[in-house]
Amino acid sequence: MSMPVVVLTCAALALPVSNLELAEQIVSEACVSISDSLVDSGVGTVMLEIAGDHPGNWLVEQCVKTELGARGLTVLTRETRPAPDSSMDHAMLFDLVVRPMELSIVFGGTSRSWLIGPKSVERMAVCELYSELRDPGGTICTTVRSSSSRSDRVPVDDLQSLRGSSDQVWLRGGELQASSGGILEPLVVTGVVASLIYLFYSSRAE
Repeated sequence: MSMPVVVLTCAALALPVSNLELAEQIVSEACVSISDSLVDSGVGTVMLEIAGDHPGNWLVEQCVKTELGARGLTVLTRETRPAPDSSMDHAMLFDLVVRPMELSIVFGGTSRSWLIGPKSVERMAVCELYSELRDPGGTICTTVRSSSSRSDRVPVDDLQSLRGSSDQVWLRGGELQASSGGILEPLVVTGVVASLIYLFYSSRAE
């Protein structure tokens, strides 16, 4: 009888996923459409290039390689490009260019669930990718624009652990915004109640 209570309690105390883990989730989800397109095109091997200068390009490359590998595709990069005299048929080698159009984690407004409860903050993660598949002659065969996003609320006290040790600005979520929504802050509520009590007794005295 006590097992469900223990399970629920442990789940409630568990930390939310870190910013990096959340970013990896949305990038991986955005990569699914890319792999679907390649499978539909009958392409088995691609030369991957991550375009642009987004500081999160390393994560995009990692997720693209993982997703395509899981679908049975061979992914080559500049570091693993076969030599010109290798046995690979270079005439059948397609280029896959993936460009992150948007990749960010942003913290929104803070609020409290209860009058004296801990503060929480909205966390939003967005990923949008644009990809091109080019044949060996450089002609664009297909283009895919895919995206994924998630949002949740996390305790303000957990922000340091969620941000981790990364010094990449796009992963840290920026500065917290002013409180918004939810129940009024305790000090504000206390002031309103005190004013109402004062007005009530003042009117009775008159």
